[in-house]
Amino acid sequence: MKSPGVIYRHYRLVRHNQLLQELQKNLKRCPQNCHYWKEISLKDEHGKGYKVPLCYLGQQEGKSLNTSILTICSTVDNAQKCNAYSLKNKKEDIEKKLISDLNDPKVKFEKYPELATLEWVLDKSLHEARISPNFIARSIIYLIASLENLLIRINQKKA
Repeated sequence: MKSPGVIYRHYRLVRHNQLLQELQKNLKRCPQNCHYWKEISLKDEHGKGYKVPLCYLGQQEGKSLNTSILTICSTVDNAQKCNAYSLKNKKEDIEKKLISDLNDPKVKFEKYPELATLEWVLDKSLHEARISPNFIARSIIYLIASLENLLIRINQKKA
């Protein structure tokens, strides 16, 4: 079996990759990430349901829809060319949501099974290390934390 330090590093890597995936998914320029994009459900005469993606630009909240300015927005190409595109997600909000998802065990098991599994494997080892860490364990924890802080600072300077 691998040492807890190796498993912990893998856990941190997987968690970081999950954050990058969430950021990439929620910050890319596509219709679903536009502030004005909404998907409405319609049914035809046979009762079959359809979801229609619409651009609500120019619509007023709580009033009936002005169908003369209502447009269908369903492709990434539309979002790329749209001058009124407004990103609805912020990086900080996405990070907070990921952290809250990871703190909720049910959501973690459903959305992030690999992280949940790694936490399960590490649970006993990390608990024991936190209760009575020896000098080497404290040194390793300090070095990992220092490297993570350094990487965060480097990434913030790049952005």
